[in-house]
Amino acid sequence: MLLWIICSLTPQEVREKIQCGDSDFIKSLIDYLESTSKGEFLTGTMSTIEGNVNLAKVEPGYIDPTQTLASKPPPLCKNCSKVGCSRCTKQDEWWKSVFATETDDLLLKSNVHTCSSGFKKNGEIMKNKDYVGCLNNKWKKCKARFPRTILKETKVDIESGRIDLKKLEPFINTYNPLLTFVLRCNTDVTCLHSGTAVKAVVAYVSDYISKYGLKTHVIFDTIRNIYNR
Repeated sequence: MLLWIICSLTPQEVREKIQCGDSDFIKSLIDYLESTSKGEFLTGTMSTIEGNVNLAKVEPGYIDPTQTLASKPPPLCKNCSKVGCSRCTKQDEWWKSVFATETDDLLLKSNVHTCSSGFKKNGEIMKNKDYVGCLNNKWKKCKARFPRTILKETKVDIESGRIDLKKLEPFINTYNPLLTFVLRCNTDVTCLHSGTAVKAVVAYVSDYISKYGLKTHVIFDTIRNIYNR
């Protein structure tokens, strides 16, 4: 899915504002990008999320979020000026607990990349897999380019206008929390900061849409793998 925001600045206009050193614009841009694109879990590190999910799974009422539809938040309290409003408090708690916790559970189950999934513990390739692992190459390096580079905070290069977003987890792609919560599956998001990036995505989408069907030998190879299980 490719979204283009109406009346938004072009990549070149964004770059020029950054290169001019417009601090207010840069701060607003970083706040926006960090709110829509995340490179880490919402409530803690991956090991913390694993521990929390393992504890939750033994509870009688636990339901795998990948097998359910997204729940809706409490009703919005409109035009509220009351301090300590119970409806406002309830909604804030929902976003901080239910939404964040469930999103982290979904990320752990669907967004974490595992390089060893196609291999046995002794390093041999699993014969009963329909796909080869990302390390199945002569260099034994991940074809998906994991692990990703860790960045403790977002960096902005004033000279080039380049933005490198904060990323704290090496084995998950950048994602949008709302999309993950609603779609309940693996999703990746990318902000197109340059004309080159826009052209690359358009070419990728066009190629994907016009992709030819599977070749005959690939179909027969898949059938053989299924029967060999």
